[in-house]
Amino acid sequence: MAHCHDMATKQLIAARYNKKVKHWSFEKGDLVLRRPDIGNKNARDGKLAANWESPYRVREKLGKGAYMLETLEKKLIKRTWNADKLKVYYS
Repeated sequence: MAHCHDMATKQLIAARYNKKVKHWSFEKGDLVLRRPDIGNKNARDGKLAANWESPYRVREKLGKGAYMLETLEKKLIKRTWNADKLKVYYS
């Protein structure tokens, strides 16, 4: 009985957590902003530095939230980016 009660409690907690999670999905050709790497921020800018980098185009959807990006000039960004580090760019 205790095991069943424990499993039911864990499922309830997981359902409450997952209700608040935003699942992002982008398609090929969408314009997105990306969160810069921690090491790429300029130390001179301090807390006033930009939180999001200029628009990029989704080149390929790799699955499980991974995306290949390219600049607007069609230059490929070498590493993959996860959906939680991207957001939609509205122009």
